[in-house]
Amino acid sequence: MPKPRVMLDACGRAVRRGVPAIVATVVVTVLGGGLWLGYQFVTTSDRFAIDQIEVHGADRLSPELVRAALPIQRGENLITADLDSARLALRNEPWISTADVRRQLPSTLIVEIKEHSPAVLVELEHLYLADAQGRPFKRASDAERSDLPLVTGIGRDEYRRDPEGTSHRVTAALDVLRQWHTVDRLPIREIRYDVHGGIALIAREPSPAAGSPATRALVPSYGEGLTIELGVTGDMSSRMRTFDAVWSELSTDEHTRARTIHLDTRLDHVTVSFKS
Repeated sequence: MPKPRVMLDACGRAVRRGVPAIVATVVVTVLGGGLWLGYQFVTTSDRFAIDQIEVHGADRLSPELVRAALPIQRGENLITADLDSARLALRNEPWISTADVRRQLPSTLIVEIKEHSPAVLVELEHLYLADAQGRPFKRASDAERSDLPLVTGIGRDEYRRDPEGTSHRVTAALDVLRQWHTVDRLPIREIRYDVHGGIALIAREPSPAAGSPATRALVPSYGEGLTIELGVTGDMSSRMRTFDAVWSELSTDEHTRARTIHLDTRLDHVTVSFKS
């Protein structure tokens, strides 16, 4: 049998070796319990219940509509709120381009959105709002159709096959429209693509208050639905100057009766058709 002193030394060494493990176990247990109690507190306490949902960036959409689109409501716990689901739900709203949702302790949910800015209507069986990059983002309601130019002649099947190419065609139409309005010319209501890729502008009668005085003096009256056929994309500015020269030679009566002005892409031939 070992001597008592040897046994005591062995027990002492075993205890000393075991103390760090025992202390670590105690610390982990205390910390784990504290964390669990803390988690229970923050996820159940009324102090962290959502009291406010602040909405920033809403213009066309009302803050109430944005809040209604959220899968999170007032009274829910701020800590356990699923922010990823909230962002996804907001991005599914057609008017919202980007969305972010974040917490502000102790009880506020912050919603930051950026809305689409419509630049044009695009006819794809139905009318759709599209942004300046030519991307359709929402089917247009009756109230949303006014005061925007319209791009037609692009098929819905074409858009489904090649949405990026369709967007390029829409932006090309907008570029033509911007060139047209660099000087005072007729107001345009429609940019139409034909089957060969040519572009035609459809003018509209200005209201008494519409346009600049120079525009109204330039054309006191002309027929509703005047079509200006510019041809395929290329040097549109030259064709527009040719239109200006032709239009200035027409009388007021001819302005009223004009239905189609076809500008040959060679720039040396113009055809004007009139209402009989």
